[in-house]
Amino acid sequence: MSERVKFRPLDAWWPASRFDIRVYLVQGEKTALIDTGGPGTELPEALDKVGLTVTDVDQVLLTHGHPDHAGGAGLFKNGGDTQIFIHGDDAIFIEDHDACFDRFYAPATTAFLGPEAAAEEKAGFVGFLGADITPDRLLKDGDLVDLGGGVALRVVHLPGHTPGSVGFLFEDDGTFVSGDSIPGAGTPDGCLPVILDIETYRESMERLLTLPIKTLHTTHPFRGIHAEPATVRQGSDVETYLHECLEFAGILWGAMQEQAELGGGGTMMETADRLIDSLPAELGLRRVADLPVPGMAMATIYWNMQKLMGS
Repeated sequence: MSERVKFRPLDAWWPASRFDIRVYLVQGEKTALIDTGGPGTELPEALDKVGLTVTDVDQVLLTHGHPDHAGGAGLFKNGGDTQIFIHGDDAIFIEDHDACFDRFYAPATTAFLGPEAAAEEKAGFVGFLGADITPDRLLKDGDLVDLGGGVALRVVHLPGHTPGSVGFLFEDDGTFVSGDSIPGAGTPDGCLPVILDIETYRESMERLLTLPIKTLHTTHPFRGIHAEPATVRQGSDVETYLHECLEFAGILWGAMQEQAELGGGGTMMETADRLIDSLPAELGLRRVADLPVPGMAMATIYWNMQKLMGS
């Protein structure tokens, strides 16, 4: 085994999406991995580069249940005795893939693309993720994950991106791993960030501004309104980025309120186009049909507009 380091980012190539997934190795007396990437992510190769194997990982700490973060959990259950930790509100993502699709993916897909497309996507989703997994520990806000040797992480519940999104805070030095819970203004390709509940998300951002975060780590290179895409932010850049997250969420929520007041009309895709067209052009956001992975924007628009329209 390699010399132990407290904290190390690892980039693992994910052939299914053709980009790297950033996970985080944390070592005390026990070894933990924050997130796993999706099914088929080249995580064993990434671990091998630091002298580890899948069986060396004692605990997997999931920031949330989306497939690109939790979909590789089966690799650890099949390969050894690794314990899987996830917040209780996101447990359905890994313990019941069928029910998870029906709850979180089917409604938006049906509204935008129709029931036949939803049925086809469900079959692919369930087959891609493989066997369901029973988590070993359901995390909750304020929990301490103690790895021994003076290495411990505090669980911070940050609902909004998903109901059970969490971050992990090293209280001794202010390092914070957020997963996708702080997606800013989205990804560089012009896709809306995935925020299933904007009002709750804004509360999460306000809470984060009260925490002593000195270094912020995300999985993807999210951008702010002005902040350039990055996976690491330090010092005053952390507060600046969090304020931009709040500002963007306010802009998006205001635009959705305007669309709700207009009473909708037309298809869900037409509503989405009107919404995106109403946002400031300098944000560089693209219409849903123009996106390489439209499901992310569809989810954000569908769930928040449903809330505003009282459905």
